[in-house]
Amino acid sequence: MGKPCKSKNKPLFVSTDGSRLKIPELAGREEELGDLKGCRIPALISARAQEGEVIIAAADVGNEGADWGWLGFGVRRSLDGGKSFGKLQRVITLQAHHAPQDFYDWHSPFVIDPCMVQAEDGTVIAVMDMCPESMGFWKREWLEENAFMEIDGKSRLMLFDGDTRVGDRPEAQKGNCYTVREQGWVYDPEGRRTRYYMPQKHSASHGFQTLGDLYYAVGEADYLDREPPLIPEKPGEGEDIYVGNVYLSWNKPSFPRGTPEFVRKRMAGPGEQVPSGYRVLETDPAPLVAAAAMHLWMTISRDGGEHWEQPVDLTPMVKRDGEGVFLGTGPGAGIRLSRQKDPRKNNRILIPVYQSCKSENSASVIYSDDNGITWRRSEKNMYNCDEVQAAELSDGTILSFGRPRRPGYTPVSYSRDGGEHWVEGKATPLFVQSCQKSLIALPVDEGTEDNFPWRYPEGMQKGRQYVLCSYPSGENNREDIRRTDGTISLGEVGEDCQITWKAHKKIKLEGTWETAEDPIFTNIFSYSCMCVQENGSIGLLYEALPNNCLCYTQFNLDWLLEK
Repeated sequence: MGKPCKSKNKPLFVSTDGSRLKIPELAGREEELGDLKGCRIPALISARAQEGEVIIAAADVGNEGADWGWLGFGVRRSLDGGKSFGKLQRVITLQAHHAPQDFYDWHSPFVIDPCMVQAEDGTVIAVMDMCPESMGFWKREWLEENAFMEIDGKSRLMLFDGDTRVGDRPEAQKGNCYTVREQGWVYDPEGRRTRYYMPQKHSASHGFQTLGDLYYAVGEADYLDREPPLIPEKPGEGEDIYVGNVYLSWNKPSFPRGTPEFVRKRMAGPGEQVPSGYRVLETDPAPLVAAAAMHLWMTISRDGGEHWEQPVDLTPMVKRDGEGVFLGTGPGAGIRLSRQKDPRKNNRILIPVYQSCKSENSASVIYSDDNGITWRRSEKNMYNCDEVQAAELSDGTILSFGRPRRPGYTPVSYSRDGGEHWVEGKATPLFVQSCQKSLIALPVDEGTEDNFPWRYPEGMQKGRQYVLCSYPSGENNREDIRRTDGTISLGEVGEDCQITWKAHKKIKLEGTWETAEDPIFTNIFSYSCMCVQENGSIGLLYEALPNNCLCYTQFNLDWLLEK
């Protein structure tokens, strides 16, 4: 048996402001994290790049760790097997309407719930939810079902000259419908091109912040083929007029009959013209605004997460009419298939998603057979209600674990056709809180030299399929709904995806863990994501506090099986 090994829990994404943490001593360093104030929702993968293995950790980064507000997509990378990580890179950061002042501020479009996977050609894919200014999932009555309409066989983003329901305005009227077409030109309800347009190229250097900016062309359009400025100057004679952002809608201006007014962007933050604890770029709603509807965005990296490309909207490919206002990812990690009986399905990419329609939630997957260029959606997986994670077993079966609606056993479903259709399995006796969990399949140790470093320790049988799951067990208390008592469980997979759980180990923060003044924050373990690393260890990124702190650790199977 090898030597049991587990690294210390390293706060990888954590507020640099100790006053925003339940354990202030965990505050991060600005030289690593910049002015990061809040974070949530981990994603973690081991990827192959030119320099070798790259461990890519990702999270929502922004204000206070809420599920709305000024949230972006951030990553940190490790080139040494998880021993150290580079500085926080803010990949996507959208503009705010009003800079956040506290946890409940929602006046910003945002991205949330990243899910990452690496394609066969090496492309790293990150899919996430995007929502215009609102509270997203938590105020579904504000949302619309569709953001796009089909014209001549192509999906077009809709813009409206009226109001949205955002801000508890059920009587709001959307007004006339405009559409965004070729080169970003906006067309009126009669199909005539207006002088409004949305630039189609945006700069990664500032986190693609100009996405959603709308311009009025005075003469020839200035930004059809190039990136618009982050902060436009007041236009001179003959220059295009910046009129606001379509992803903002609260108190939008009326649609002008003549030449529109220029909107001046504002810097907010400590010492700026707009006071805020967050360094944010503010702007105003455009006179035409997008529907307050959920989107699925994808950004990709072709160099192991060092550089990322402009987000692409996958929504028209995978959202179905009549299924409700919410479609979002099952955050964490996707999978790339490699053991399918139908060879055409090998290298297929799967990203778990779920929909919410009135009182009914159901999961499914979106999948791509061309390294993320085009996507399709599976049938509904009604047996797992939401936030599913999946793993491919050695026989090609895809196993999925869902989130139960209340504390209890873990719902299970599986697919034997590459994720296109799903069968209900028997709930596995793994007691969990109502929370996302991580599920990975371990490489099978066949007892050959080729398996190194994947040799099973004593207590595991060669040739058998095992899975790992990380989750909050809550001390198996059905009455306590807190997400506590992080647990890693090792299970052996049998017939019909029945799992025999062989070992369980707790995850706890060292040192300051027990110093939380309020016992309600002791032993917190919420969302998590695991990955299999090339050195034979398991990497784990998890929420160690209610918000604003994500920790990374790695361990081997000997540690997990150690008595």
